[in-house]
Amino acid sequence: MSDVPLRAGDADRDAVVDRLRAALVDGRLDESEFDERLEAASRARTLPELAALTRDLPGEGLLPAPVPLRDLAVPARPGRSAVLREVSTELVGWASVFAICNVVWLLTGAGAWWPGWLLIALVVVVRRALR
Repeated sequence: MSDVPLRAGDADRDAVVDRLRAALVDGRLDESEFDERLEAASRARTLPELAALTRDLPGEGLLPAPVPLRDLAVPARPGRSAVLREVSTELVGWASVFAICNVVWLLTGAGAWWPGWLLIALVVVVRRALR
């Protein structure tokens, strides 16, 4: 196994920048040295590169505190029952509107069967949900 240095993340860089700011406030760094180290921190790609920027400063060790890993698990796709429950809720809404429009069409005698357009939307919703 090779000794490849670990990559630095944004949280690691932020921790180093905080230590550099504290050193500036304490008078351990002057403005120009702080600016140089700040630029180097933003360019750093590995943890050893970051550690070199604070090695001569007092503090909590050479490396910034490790950042806890976030749960990187990919969320599971919802089960068939969850999808059907969601579809049935949406389907009931569209079917209710479709039924009301049919009643209005029947009561008004409006000629062509215009609620058919809602039936097309209903089919599209069902097909999209079942994919």
